[in-house]
Amino acid sequence: MKARALAVLGTGSDVGKSLITAGLCRLFLRAGVRVAPFKAQNMSNNSYVTPDGKEIGRAQALQAQACGLDPDADMNPILMKPESDRSAQIVVQGQVWGKAEARTYFERRAELAERVRESYERLANQHDLIVIEGAGSAAEMNLRDRDLANWFAVGLADARVVLVADIDRGGVFAQVIGTLDLLAPPERARVIGIIINKFRGDATLFDDGVRFIEQRTGLPVLGVVPMLRDLILDQEDSLEIDRARQAPFAPDRINIAVVLLPRMSNFTDVRRLAAEEDVILRYAAEPRDLAGADIIVIPGTKNTIGDLRYLREAGFPEVFREHVEQGRELLGLCGGYQMLGRSIADPEGGGVRRCGGGTWLAGCDDEDAADESYAIGRGAGAACRCRPSRCRYGVLHSHGRDASRNGSPLFPGTPGRKSRLHRSNRAGCAGWGGEPQRSRLGHLYTRGVRSARFPASLAEPGSPAEGVAAAGWRGV
Repeated sequence: MKARALAVLGTGSDVGKSLITAGLCRLFLRAGVRVAPFKAQNMSNNSYVTPDGKEIGRAQALQAQACGLDPDADMNPILMKPESDRSAQIVVQGQVWGKAEARTYFERRAELAERVRESYERLANQHDLIVIEGAGSAAEMNLRDRDLANWFAVGLADARVVLVADIDRGGVFAQVIGTLDLLAPPERARVIGIIINKFRGDATLFDDGVRFIEQRTGLPVLGVVPMLRDLILDQEDSLEIDRARQAPFAPDRINIAVVLLPRMSNFTDVRRLAAEEDVILRYAAEPRDLAGADIIVIPGTKNTIGDLRYLREAGFPEVFREHVEQGRELLGLCGGYQMLGRSIADPEGGGVRRCGGGTWLAGCDDEDAADESYAIGRGAGAACRCRPSRCRYGVLHSHGRDASRNGSPLFPGTPGRKSRLHRSNRAGCAGWGGEPQRSRLGHLYTRGVRSARFPASLAEPGSPAEGVAAAGWRGV
């Protein structure tokens, strides 16, 4: 029998749809229901690699775990990963489909809608209930005829809808009533209730607000959900980064600064560090924000060359060099590691896409590639030509080739140990070794640097003091 469906739509972005969906999934699982998550179309650079090497949004991976399931590409059949203000890489059913500007993407809506239908049907035939997460607002009027994530998915599944509003940002009454007022009558008829999310303080003080909403809309308020602080759960949006921008460093803590790139991807690769009680994590928008950092992290990006130009124009490379010369740690992840090389080329990216030099802090050249492959593994450290005992890099990036000047691999595997990769990297550094931990955290599984000042809880058990160790992160 085909599954029933419940859709979680919102009054806007970042109202909490992802976590409400995950919570409902866990509640249904505890009730004995075979439940699975679904989001037809997701726009995020914060992605996750499934056990079979495919790519989906992080939020759907979290929701799959809430359902007691392994993440599957059918749970998020379309993932759009912005590369600029006008274009994005499109991932369809876990595989790279191509790059497109918005107009081109919309022109191929019928083809993409069929792929969404295929994925939903497969899930619906295997489970009792599908919990669908929408995108943005349920009333995106200018996108109504092109929408895949909201009312198209609701109609496809014949779903009932709960509407989530964020009281923390203010204007919750206008959010709810305005959204409902903009819905077409058949859409309005599908809405069965409202959830007020992110309430601070005594919820009984909002009892009169609940009564007003119920009287005005004729719908029940299903719950008033409190603001949950310090949740270390994967998010698909990077809006939460603003909350850590001005975190003050302290002399008795390990101070980590993450460079805030314009097109940063997979920011959750580092956010788990903030959960460590001996760590302060700050996102640095300007070079001066790096002052006092023990460790600087250059994260991944969907536009390595564009973001490298941004770093140069803003004056970051000079600060990086001073940081290394002071004997402190510098870590590059994925595209951030590529920026540390001598040069970067993107011959398959179209147009003139060569950057004559990186920051030169690592002695390597890097070439981007159009086809991505993903792996879970570990490396033994990179070749670099600054202070070898201090300037260490740990990375497993998703595509392209690295080459040191002498042609040797940058990341030799651990001798005598079998490599266990989901898929081989095209790079000359494909010889990864060792037994990976049972963790599938995202687009790449990055091993960082162990120093005497790194949090003990993040260090790889049994690693030598000078070796490469885990800079994160076990599974949820």
